[in-house]
Amino acid sequence: MNCGNRRRHHGSCLLAALLLLAGCAARQPAPDSTTWQPDEATRTAYQAALSQLSAGDLDAAAAQLQSIHQAHPSLAGPVANLGLIAMRQGERDQARGYFQQALAAHPEHLHSLNALGVLARQDADFEAAERYYRQALAVNPDFKPALRNLGILLELYRGELTEALALYQRYQALQPEEDPQVSEWIFDLDRRIE
Repeated sequence: MNCGNRRRHHGSCLLAALLLLAGCAARQPAPDSTTWQPDEATRTAYQAALSQLSAGDLDAAAAQLQSIHQAHPSLAGPVANLGLIAMRQGERDQARGYFQQALAAHPEHLHSLNALGVLARQDADFEAAERYYRQALAVNPDFKPALRNLGILLELYRGELTEALALYQRYQALQPEEDPQVSEWIFDLDRRIE
């Protein structure tokens, strides 16, 4: 098993997952139970910010996301992506604050729960990390980033190999194509558990 590669790959998986945020639609329901949809200009601005983020133009993306967040503080996606930018810039406390704001807007925002789990794991707060990952899985038991991250946490930091194996297998079953890296982890854990 190559734990160093697993830890490095973990960060790139978080980036990929957060870039796929469908966060503009993630918001706290209005008191009258109707769902507010952002206008076309807001959706266009959000997509432009995501493109800038994907291209690595963090400053432009942050400015655009900040503008959207100020105009629509109930949207979780823009503030969650501000959290992603803060993480990439090494501003962990700021990132944590942004992800908490996203959860205040939408308490079941999967990507924010997962990102807070990653931050907690990086801080060696394994209990909090596990709690965040499990919260995400309580919302959506098939949320692949949390399945994978909880598996990594349980295997590498908790020594709970049997549950880690089950999580990796579930993650793999949800993949459209087999993930060769996770296949290696499953093979390794099968041998270690026997």
